[in-house]
Amino acid sequence: MRSQVKRIGNFDAKQKLQKVAHLGSRFGLTYEMEGLLREVIEPDHSMNPWSEEVRSRNRMVVVMLLGLGLRGRELLSLRIEDLDFNQKNISIRRHSGHLSDPRFHEHIVQMSQRDLPMSDYLAVIIGDYIVGERRNLIGERKHSFLLSASKDGSPLSWAALNNIFVAVRLKIPGVPPNFGPFLCRITWKERFDDSCDELGLPRLYQTAKRASVGT
Repeated sequence: MRSQVKRIGNFDAKQKLQKVAHLGSRFGLTYEMEGLLREVIEPDHSMNPWSEEVRSRNRMVVVMLLGLGLRGRELLSLRIEDLDFNQKNISIRRHSGHLSDPRFHEHIVQMSQRDLPMSDYLAVIIGDYIVGERRNLIGERKHSFLLSASKDGSPLSWAALNNIFVAVRLKIPGVPPNFGPFLCRITWKERFDDSCDELGLPRLYQTAKRASVGT
């Protein structure tokens, strides 16, 4: 776990991950709350917390963070060319500081380069966003980053990413006050461990396996 923590690059995050590493600790979303959130973020749900023009993008953001264990800044750095819909694969690569990225100063972050599986459902909602909301944005053709701002099509900023979660916390009763990219990552970690426990895999194996997918 110590070698994994070094890759986070943030002292507060290190402390949080060290706490989460203790056996039996629970810091992520409950299964019930995660289930509720996955329901209400569907674009046609009556409790959806976002305006109609960003529902497809925001659903994709939450699903990717909860389902893949991505860091928030890894998601912001993801480009369309990192997505392989034929092989159902998502490649996490270092794009930080690229001159074509006006936010490069925001995204200097350590990340674990790796390939992640793209589920059929995730492939559908990513595709829906790319050919729907994203294609209709004025500035989206100026860059290849997956996430674009709704106003001008520029690459989505860190502040805008966090605002996605602010809307959820304000409008959905019972959502934890710290619900955001980091809590999604912790929730993914706990689900991963639960799955390993169900298969009877030892904790040492679980730690090594999580490291291979970027935790």
